[in-house]
Amino acid sequence: MKRGIAKRTIAGLLMMSLTAGTFYFTPFRVSADKISDLQGQSQSIQSDIDSTNSELVDLMASIQDLQKQIDENEQDISDTNTEIEEATKAVDKLRGEISSRMKYTYESDNNTGNLFTIMAESGSIADFISRVEYASKIYQYDKEQVETYDATVKELSDMKKELKNEEASLNTQKSTLSVKQESLNKKISDLKAQKGNVDAELEQAKQEAARKAEEERKAREAAQKAAAEKAAAEAARNALKQQNIIKGNVGGRDNGGGSDSNTTTNADAGKNLNPSGSANGSAIVAYAKQFVGNHYAWGGNNPNVSDWSSSDGIDCSGFVHYVLSHFGISSPRYSQSFLDYGKPVSPENMQAGDVVVYPGHVAIYAGGGVIVEAQSTRAGITCNRSVYCHTILGIRRF
Repeated sequence: MKRGIAKRTIAGLLMMSLTAGTFYFTPFRVSADKISDLQGQSQSIQSDIDSTNSELVDLMASIQDLQKQIDENEQDISDTNTEIEEATKAVDKLRGEISSRMKYTYESDNNTGNLFTIMAESGSIADFISRVEYASKIYQYDKEQVETYDATVKELSDMKKELKNEEASLNTQKSTLSVKQESLNKKISDLKAQKGNVDAELEQAKQEAARKAEEERKAREAAQKAAAEKAAAEAARNALKQQNIIKGNVGGRDNGGGSDSNTTTNADAGKNLNPSGSANGSAIVAYAKQFVGNHYAWGGNNPNVSDWSSSDGIDCSGFVHYVLSHFGISSPRYSQSFLDYGKPVSPENMQAGDVVVYPGHVAIYAGGGVIVEAQSTRAGITCNRSVYCHTILGIRRF
């Protein structure tokens, strides 16, 4: 009978312990979920800040390039103005010289004096005709020179007008980019403010979680102490009761012993969030890293292309599929389909060689907080981005 009492006492203590643990575990789980959610928000915002900063750097480079073009254009306009001034002076000088020659050759009080002078000075009719033809050729040459200079001045003026139009277009582009720059600066400022609020809330949640954990610990200790005291009191009462049992009852069967079964609960029953992989994760990462620096091509299947001018290459899902295939591992060819393969892994149990699935993207965790991936047409195959560069949809181990 004493053994039956002991069994009931142990069962009672176990039930009290399980009840106390369940009561105080729920609030702490909520706090932990909130911390995880806030950490994810903070990392996502930081990723947006980094992405916007990168966009801003590219934009400022474009603005600097436009400013350089504007400066060169202004210099061209200045040079053209100088050439126009010089050409105009040359035309004015030529016109003056022509005017003087025409006045000498053709003009007199009676409009014929100079011709008579030419005739008088001519030794013969042939000489006279020759002199008249010479004067005519000079006139024709002067006329052609004036037309040439006039055409040059017009061409330079048209060039200046074109340069002015180009300058206006460049300034418009620069103004547009400057507005976008202000918008990106504001976006970064807003994101930083948003991240600051999330980080402050995260710190507060951590403090709250620590406070609740301490309360839980103290409550659990108090419950265990109370249960132990109650069990001791119950044992004492039962011991006293045993002393008063009539001797005639000795040998009777004790049917109040209770069960020896040991009941346990497991909130994660059926889940496998830290499985052991079939392939060596470090070997997978080492094999994948040998392709870093090679070309990205959407829909491509060849990670060995180092010529970036080529249209061949490999995309994100093709890269992961190619690396896993090298180790005899079956995998899909579409990024989101990886969620249907392998074994699920929680972020805290992530290991090198695990496959990380994002919205529209997939990569291999390389360890040290970074991923190896076929990133984009501009970046190619890389191994430098944070594993939290985008929202993680799932992690799979093969």
